[in-house]
Amino acid sequence: MKIGWIGGWGVSLEEMKAIAVAHAPDAEHLIYPPVMGAAENLSGCDAVIAWSLGAHLVLEAGARGVQFPSKVLLFAPFTSFCSEHGKCGKHSETQVKWLRRWIDTDALAALADFRKRAGLAPLAATPCPTRRNTCRPGSISWPSPRASH
Repeated sequence: MKIGWIGGWGVSLEEMKAIAVAHAPDAEHLIYPPVMGAAENLSGCDAVIAWSLGAHLVLEAGARGVQFPSKVLLFAPFTSFCSEHGKCGKHSETQVKWLRRWIDTDALAALADFRKRAGLAPLAATPCPTRRNTCRPGSISWPSPRASH
């Protein structure tokens, strides 16, 4: 069985690999960071598992007509990071706006704060994605505070 995975924003590929192997040690795993095009890469898998921003990307790709296998599991999907929008986000709009600006000045500190607020353990591995431009406003990897759906 081939299982495709897309993690959440600020979640390392090493973290996702540990989860994937623990879930299905005998499966072939394709693990992608939550970036543009990742969801499209999973259309040939037997199953897709996506978490948080990864789930958002799978939903978005499905809305554009990307075909996925019949087995798709979305953990913590949202259509807005902001809790005030009632779209499953956990962070206040003020915090999301602050975080978007903070990424430009100290991306690792911003990531550490995001993980703490999301209830995630501190990063033990290299964050993924690490390129700042994947986290900037307007990028597919950093949804706008405003819900678009």
